[in-house]
Amino acid sequence: MRVVFIGLLGLLHCFSIVRAQDIHVNGQVRGQDEMPLAYVNIGIELQNIGTVSQPDGRFELSIPDEYRTDSLLFSVIGYHPRKVAIQSLLGGNPNIILSPRSYEMEHINVKAKRAKTKKIGRKRKGLLKIVMYMEDDNLGSEFGRFFESDKEHSKLENLSFYIHHNPFDSIKFRVNVYEEENGEPSKNILRENIFVTYGEESGWVNVDVSKYEIYPKGNFFVSMEWIEDKNHPEDRKLFFASRLIGAKDTWSRKVSQGTWKRSNSADMVMNATISY
Repeated sequence: MRVVFIGLLGLLHCFSIVRAQDIHVNGQVRGQDEMPLAYVNIGIELQNIGTVSQPDGRFELSIPDEYRTDSLLFSVIGYHPRKVAIQSLLGGNPNIILSPRSYEMEHINVKAKRAKTKKIGRKRKGLLKIVMYMEDDNLGSEFGRFFESDKEHSKLENLSFYIHHNPFDSIKFRVNVYEEENGEPSKNILRENIFVTYGEESGWVNVDVSKYEIYPKGNFFVSMEWIEDKNHPEDRKLFFASRLIGAKDTWSRKVSQGTWKRSNSADMVMNATISY
């Protein structure tokens, strides 16, 4: 009887170890036309567990077993978001189908006069550095800042930020522009993806966004989302320029669908040109 009891304890112990391990899900995201969807944000909302799909739409994600009964949110600009139960993704390589969405064009009154332009935000690169540390399991991490604007109606024309050190041969960002709600980033107001590829060691990165018809209402938030890199150096740290003043304006989140966190130490050097 003692032998049986010890054996049972051993089995229970092994079972607890297995249950404590991460579960792994993988699959491919496609549109209704069966075409793969690249750089789809995938994650458990507000739990800092997420990733983005690869250029061919495929994705892999390790999830702590405690979230087995939760759902993954799939979202990307131009398509309706979709929640999928994690249980349904286990034991296979499923296709996740997203349906396209249309956007209502907002009516903008255009006055018959030459538009004025204004540059807001941080214009000098500064000497400090903010590190953005990249691992394969946190694609979709974002770094950005708020812009205070006293213009109820304006158009976003250009964005600039400074990279102090880039160890990658090539790195790809997605630009996101969010509304402000209760002092935090809220709804993404873009209607199409804006991608930026950077391959220099350091310097200013200028992004002309004038063709995207972006019209913030008052204050807005801009982030750079890390979605792809071409090589895997041992030191995977990307350094943005920053300053000490105004740290309350800089926010980040670790992964897709994760929680936003405000910086308490430094302010990201980024500026925006608006017309009005």
